[in-house]
Amino acid sequence: MNFADSASLVGQKVQGLFSVEKGGQKIADVVIIKGSTYAPVRAISEAAGVSLTVEGKKIIVEETSGTVSTSAPTAQTVDEKLIALKAKAESTSKEIEKVKATIQFYDEKVFPKDEKAISMAASEAMKQIEIQRSEENKAAYEKYKQQLADLQASLVEINAQIAELQK
Repeated sequence: MNFADSASLVGQKVQGLFSVEKGGQKIADVVIIKGSTYAPVRAISEAAGVSLTVEGKKIIVEETSGTVSTSAPTAQTVDEKLIALKAKAESTSKEIEKVKATIQFYDEKVFPKDEKAISMAASEAMKQIEIQRSEENKAAYEKYKQQLADLQASLVEINAQIAELQK
């Protein structure tokens, strides 16, 4: 990819966010834009055991004798982390909105329908079936509420990481 190709990616929508692992340990997040994967070069090179140096607009990767570079992250890797975190924040926000809509659906449609079905049951057996269904709906509802709380906590953590990188 040449510079002109990469410049055309500015402002493009991130289509996916994936985690790269080595030996069960997360080493980096990568993003998918226009069907191509973009990864932080330094993190990948360090995990592969190769050295990386930057000279102007040129990144030089060389094999090492098993040593891993511990140099401070460059502005580019910080920018890459910010892009990945912002994409993750956007994705998490969208998931929060979906879960909120599901909770609202339960509040406005499912629970009133359950109450009506219980009150209109023709027999005690039917009433017990409707009560059971209502209890299952309440359990599902509670799972959605817990999922919402978890997503909101995750978003707070992501936003804190973004704020830390922007310092």
